[in-house]
Amino acid sequence: IEIFGIESFKLYLYDLPVVNTPQTLSSCEINALGFATFNLGINQVDIIGNQSNIALEYYRTYAEAEIGDASAALPLLYTGAQGNIYIRVINQTTGCYTIVTQPLLIVEVPVLTSVAPLEICDSNNDGYGVFNLIPTRTAVVGNPVPSGLIITYHETIGDANNNANRIQNIGAYQNIVPNNQIIYVRVSRINSNCFATISPKSFSSRFAST
Repeated sequence: IEIFGIESFKLYLYDLPVVNTPQTLSSCEINALGFATFNLGINQVDIIGNQSNIALEYYRTYAEAEIGDASAALPLLYTGAQGNIYIRVINQTTGCYTIVTQPLLIVEVPVLTSVAPLEICDSNNDGYGVFNLIPTRTAVVGNPVPSGLIITYHETIGDANNNANRIQNIGAYQNIVPNNQIIYVRVSRINSNCFATISPKSFSSRFAST
């Protein structure tokens, strides 16, 4: 006589999270050190869309992403070098995950050179004159002007930092402060938020009465 029992169990097959390939994240280089600070959370919606119960963890290496040790995960505001990091995309209900590559790109901040003040003779001694600012372009960024740069002129440092109220006629600019006035130059890169400005300590357009 054969005595036996029968037991059953179920098999479940869970889908992996559906992910889109993330776009490259770019950020401005910090003090020419080869590092930048990246907001890793910017691409989350692009990667997972409107899926619910999905978590994203960011790791320096693919191996770390496979292990999934949250203590080794990168912060959302991550300062590091250019290259690839790896995102572990996790279904929080099932625990199933997939890994995608997130490229990081560092954009070099323009390097500016200080220039001498601009001076003209005040023909009627009223403290005002018309100045040609165009020659300072090559003095600030080099000759020829490198491609991919946008050079603008502003009357305040706040306007230069915010890219506001550009001086329109830089070939014939009349000063608005008599005798001496500071002009700020902003140099930015096309398709980038990276920029540099010349500070009052290193560049001024001086309107000299003689």
